[in-house]
Amino acid sequence: MRVSKINKIFAIVLLLQVVFMCYKAISTKDPVVVVKKITELNKDQISSLTIQGKQGKSSLTFRLRNMGGTWVLPDKYNFPVEQKRAHQLLNSFLSMRLSKPVATSIASQSRLFVSERMYARKITWPNGNNLEGFYLGSPAGKANMLSHIRLLGENEVYQGVIMNSWQVGLSTRDWISPIFLDLDVDDVVEFRQVQKNNSYGKDELYVRRVNGHWILQGMPSVTQEPFNPVSFSSYLSMQCFWDLDDIAGKGVPFPPNSNLSDAPIVMTFTIRDKKTGKTRDVKVYVGYKQAGGEGYYCRTSEEPWIYIISPEKAYSFALKREFFGDEYRKNRDPNSK
Repeated sequence: MRVSKINKIFAIVLLLQVVFMCYKAISTKDPVVVVKKITELNKDQISSLTIQGKQGKSSLTFRLRNMGGTWVLPDKYNFPVEQKRAHQLLNSFLSMRLSKPVATSIASQSRLFVSERMYARKITWPNGNNLEGFYLGSPAGKANMLSHIRLLGENEVYQGVIMNSWQVGLSTRDWISPIFLDLDVDDVVEFRQVQKNNSYGKDELYVRRVNGHWILQGMPSVTQEPFNPVSFSSYLSMQCFWDLDDIAGKGVPFPPNSNLSDAPIVMTFTIRDKKTGKTRDVKVYVGYKQAGGEGYYCRTSEEPWIYIISPEKAYSFALKREFFGDEYRKNRDPNSK
């Protein structure tokens, strides 16, 4: 009987020890961290994005729209953006998980560039009748790609977001491929350029590649001889690669005063396919100077888009007299010495 009481006492003590240890473990455990998502929408449910920011002293607004699964620029004739860039942006903020805010005050929001008046980027999208989004602010560390962020309509500021404002551009060139013509110069077998409104009234260049040499067609001499291949090859290489500054329109009618319907400069590249041996012509039409701007209108025969190119590119189209031999220069220009 006495042994039984002692066993009961030991059992009670043991039970109290177990309860104490469980309590201690629970009391010292880290508090539960609430993890927040930026939106409950998935990538396919986001129909458009509006990006706002400042470039210098100017406030800029840039828009992207999802049209049937393709992201386009609605303010640029629905020109398709580089899809990889659009999906990278979506994946960046849809994968974010926010926890442990670092600030809540208005002063801190301004200091970290996530306030309503001071921010690096403001990115929003519609969710039914509501507007969702966030402010992307200053870097949260020097040795990484982390930034501060604040959700629309909330005071908490979070850090540790793997995203920088410079990844979210505010210009057309930030979202599209700047290259609209990229030809392999080795595939070009003929080149023609008709240029109007110059000092001669009209100038034409027609060159063919024969046995690896460029031959000027119609040269006023007994035999067709190669002409300054180094200078011309350099010129041709430059004209096989074009980049753009902006998008001016699509299809017909052309932009007002662009003169693309009767282009002052028309280049024709005859390309031979390495595999089939078949040839095709790629034409480039260069129009007049952009109204109110510095660039020039242009388009290719490959697509309906009308682009704006830089004045430096347009100036490079001038036919250089050093392409031609002395006899050809004298025939084209009586004043040539």
